Amino acid sequence: MACMDSVKVPTTKARLLPRLSSLLPFRVGRAWRLLILVCAISGLSLAASAADDSTAANLYTFTNQDGRTLKGTIVSVTGDTVSLKRENGDAVTLKTATLIKADQSYIQQWLVKQYTAHNRTLFEATATSSRGPDTVDNSQPGHVMTTWQEGYKVTLKNQTTLSFTKLRADYIVFSKELDIGATKNPEGPLQPQTGTAKFDALGSSGSTTFETAKMDMQQMVLRSGFKWSTGGSGIHADYLQGMWLRIYDENNNLLQEWVSSPALKNVTSWDANWGHSISAPRKPAQAATTTTGK
Repeated sequence: MACMDSVKVPTTKARLLPRLSSLLPFRVGRAWRLLILVCAISGLSLAASAADDSTAANLYTFTNQDGRTLKGTIVSVTGDTVSLKRENGDAVTLKTATLIKADQSYIQQWLVKQYTAHNRTLFEATATSSRGPDTVDNSQPGHVMTTWQEGYKVTLKNQTTLSFTKLRADYIVFSKELDIGATKNPEGPLQPQTGTAKFDALGSSGSTTFETAKMDMQQMVLRSGFKWSTGGSGIHADYLQGMWLRIYDENNNLLQEWVSSPALKNVTSWDANWGHSISAPRKPAQAATTTTGK
């Protein structure tokens, strides 16, 4: 095809000879037709060779539990079976469980790419507050302190046709600890609590639930007739800000990331918080001085 594009073929020999006489050292006629044919055949051969190379590059060697192998490409995955196109073009269907672990992981990664290529998610994640019992402290004359522990109850639903095994969910729970008695910017920095949940299996369209680690929370309420010496609001309460979740397979491949509130990504990052949890003890409630007054 490149030969045809480089030289325009005239409609008559009279127009052809002047243009090519300075370029071609041989007679124009049968020899020119032969040159065109050779170029066309060469172009077809190169295209066929490139297609063959591309196919060969996509071939994967699958190995079953007995050590037998076959080369092919994945066509589709349905439930616990995978459909392959063999090297010779034949179709074959296998149970994924009959293949070695590395091949099962390869199939999972192939499926992940198919879903993400179509902007589909592997897992649907939902998180709801999970709060422990309150403990009320009435020992202080100017305020009442309530403490509790709170985290999230998380549900993961498999939205694919593939059964996953040995999944790991790393998570970060964020809370806001209010600055007791503050008059401006009462919200303190984000406080992270990290943790991990593991699941042996999550079948097609199946779901699983886990609870995150709980964070220590507190609320301070001034008694009637008292005010903070700093002039702050009469009620201060901590609250959960959201959570960040990453799901991995057994080979540590990231399958999906989920954030309960997209705004979290605007104010912090995973790396800045992963592996860190609240370490410094918070300011004791008694240190927030109260005085009488209207």
